[in-house]
Amino acid sequence: MKRIFDFSGVPSEEKEAMRTALRKASVEFYETPPANWGSGQSGIWVTGEPQAEKASQIIAKAQNEWRSSSVREENPNPERLRIGFKVWLFIVAVSVAVFVFMSSSPRL
Repeated sequence: MKRIFDFSGVPSEEKEAMRTALRKASVEFYETPPANWGSGQSGIWVTGEPQAEKASQIIAKAQNEWRSSSVREENPNPERLRIGFKVWLFIVAVSVAVFVFMSSSPRL
């Protein structure tokens, strides 16, 4: 098994473009979704080295087409914002928990 395309920070439109390119080329693949906090090995995977080489070439071509097909908007990636918000929320929650724990513990 080899991951040929990493979903980290990739817009959903680009992900769909990569899936479509692989389907058109009749490349069998499977996906792993991102974990709740944006960690993990999310992406598109294939089995076997020959299949991985073919899929990597298709992905490279599809990415070039994706990037050159039109000028992308300067808006921030909504998936990246969502992950950033979750990380920020986690940090705030941990900070509040530490503050509550420290303020309720007896002073030495």
